[in-house]
Amino acid sequence: MDIGKTNERLTEKAAIDLQVVVNEATEWIEAVTGKKILQEFRAGLEDGTLLCELINEIKPGSVKKINRKNITIAHLDNLKQFLTACESIGLKDSQLFDVTDLQAPSTLRTRSGGVKHTTADRRLRNVCITLYWLGRKVIQLPDYNGPQLNLDAFREILDIPNNSSYFLQGYETSSSSSNHKGHYPHTSSSSIRLPNASEV
Repeated sequence: MDIGKTNERLTEKAAIDLQVVVNEATEWIEAVTGKKILQEFRAGLEDGTLLCELINEIKPGSVKKINRKNITIAHLDNLKQFLTACESIGLKDSQLFDVTDLQAPSTLRTRSGGVKHTTADRRLRNVCITLYWLGRKVIQLPDYNGPQLNLDAFREILDIPNNSSYFLQGYETSSSSSNHKGHYPHTSSSSIRLPNASEV
């Protein structure tokens, strides 16, 4: 067995799985907020404004004032407000990404000067996992009538077996209900918590 080629294939699969999740998260955020992410996914969320708008659509008034200034301290303030709002609707601290997870990859350098792609991917994965938990939570909110996140798209990065009997309620399942509206096409650090069998 060529371990190098095997690891390369696993790395490629992980990148594909993450891209599927990023595509789903992008479409959900755009469907809920009515706004397009015009940049690459991470860059489009980096300043926190779209995430604040997302949580305000899910639960109006969650973020009282979104900081529109294009400076780092304003971006961090928005991200902290988003994460605080997530906690207020029931997410746990262990289910939340860190504000540095949306840091530009160009700032993540190895000692030799190269970009640490695995670190950048792990941080992006953390952000996606938080969106997964948020997507699960909104299903339980009686006053939310917007689009639902397709949770099944997250199966691979959450290491849920394809032949498992776990039920992942996604947009297609939820959209059959008259209580939900809208439609869109479907296509960690050790500290962030993944769902266990009783939660998925």
